[in-house]
Amino acid sequence: MKYNVNYSKVFGEIPPTSLEHYSIRRLIGKGAFARVSLGVHKLTGKQVAIKTINKAYIKDSGARSKVLQEVYIHRKMQHPGVTRYCLFP
Repeated sequence: MKYNVNYSKVFGEIPPTSLEHYSIRRLIGKGAFARVSLGVHKLTGKQVAIKTINKAYIKDSGARSKVLQEVYIHRKMQHPGVTRYCLFP
């Protein structure tokens, strides 16, 4: 945790992460273009929501625009009750 705080102070952003740092436990919900799973950070045990977007859905430019708009809006929000986005390849 200290690493995250120090990294944020130095670089002004959250530290990079990878899906390898999480174990996916179960499906929480699903929508029109994505599934949300419960993930647990392997080192800290912190529970997170992991949203996986169906690549077939975003081949359409209109759908891709909607997904990018959602990411843009959520990244601007800063509240303990709102998830933050970490993009994985």
